Amino acid sequence: MGINTKLDDLFKDWKKKYRNQSGVFVKDGIVNETLWDRARSKILFFLKEPNLDPKWLKQEPQERIEDFRLLCDRYPWRVPGQWAYGLLHEGTTPAFCEAGENYGDSCRSVAFMNAKKIGGGVSANMRLIYEQANSDAELLREELDIINPGIVLCCGKRKMFALASEIFPELKTARAYPKHQSGTIYGQCFTTGDRVWIDFVHPSMRRVRYEDMYNSLCQTYKNAFP
Repeated sequence: MGINTKLDDLFKDWKKKYRNQSGVFVKDGIVNETLWDRARSKILFFLKEPNLDPKWLKQEPQERIEDFRLLCDRYPWRVPGQWAYGLLHEGTTPAFCEAGENYGDSCRSVAFMNAKKIGGGVSANMRLIYEQANSDAELLREELDIINPGIVLCCGKRKMFALASEIFPELKTARAYPKHQSGTIYGQCFTTGDRVWIDFVHPSMRRVRYEDMYNSLCQTYKNAFP
């Protein structure tokens, strides 16, 4: 049984929890299992919530709106794809232009896990995200166990790593490595057993150059694994 098939079984029961609430429940997980299996590192992006803004979704069929994996497989997200390309090369820091040329397959090689499964809009409400994620903590832990990534990239400059620390008990005893700060871009690595956790900014961070974010992430990783 494939990983996404196991996740679909989990999501069936998870979705029932929200059947009497407004909003769209969005599944997530591994974008492309074939590419995931081939990937040198198993990378999971821990994100706030799905963006269901109509400008982003355009006229997508409901099947893709309700499945983050299908959307990212059809429209790979450039910035996470660039970041994944850098991390997949385990600290060798490929040039930013090279990462830009290869972001598609790199984005399809990773997994995404939204803390809040009910879709939101352009601006995230962190109070609601924290509330729903803590309510779903046991389910999120089960999802993480099924995906079993080697690297978890917490996207949201301290906020998402702080949330992860509430949900995943192993982070309370995580080993911390030197921080990396470049202007407003912040990053830090932690390890729990064989798993690497990265506290980093969100891919849609504004007023910064994509190349600066990419280089900062690679340097953050190098601080822990030179």
